[in-house]
Amino acid sequence: MNIIVLGGGAFGTAIANELSVNTENNVVLFSRSQQKVDEINNCNTNKSCFPNKHLTKLLSATSDRNQLKNTDVILIALPSPVIIENLNALKSYFNEEALFVNLSKGLFSEGVTVVESIEKRLGIKNIVTLKGPSFSVEVMEHADTLLTLGYSTSKQYGIINTIIKNTSLFRIPHPSTKSAFDKNLNANANSMKPKETFNFFNQSPDLGINDKYLG
Repeated sequence: MNIIVLGGGAFGTAIANELSVNTENNVVLFSRSQQKVDEINNCNTNKSCFPNKHLTKLLSATSDRNQLKNTDVILIALPSPVIIENLNALKSYFNEEALFVNLSKGLFSEGVTVVESIEKRLGIKNIVTLKGPSFSVEVMEHADTLLTLGYSTSKQYGIINTIIKNTSLFRIPHPSTKSAFDKNLNANANSMKPKETFNFFNQSPDLGINDKYLG
């Protein structure tokens, strides 16, 4: 599956790096900084965010907007105040069938969520939200953390479930959380807005693979 992560900051880099572990994913980190793009492609590092970490060689980066045209999943890892401005600038390049995944936290004026604002101001309806009480370093180091997926349809859930397989973002929960897990798994995902939620737990991947803006 072709995946682009918008935003070369810490969280965008961490998520893109982890999704690259799934070899069925073709993950590209999008950044406006050609210097950052070259560093990731040539050195497998993003030292401005993770000075002591190496990224997987399966992750590539680009500043070419045309790559958005053939993308199946677009993850938004931008500071919430600049999301609408940046998405508007890229809108003409988006694949109309793409699933958008908001990773950004925060609220706009009058309590409007990021997803609601994207839906209203850009007309993007195929969008879910994936976030939680988690930090980029936790994702990079496979530390215990939690991400919650808010979705509307079973198709959206299926896509997210597919792209996180064989990564540290997918984990069968401890028996003590099994009932909640089953409830989320069997939730009726046909609401018009992302109301259903599903929790993803972070841990080291089973395969034993080690390891701010648009840039």
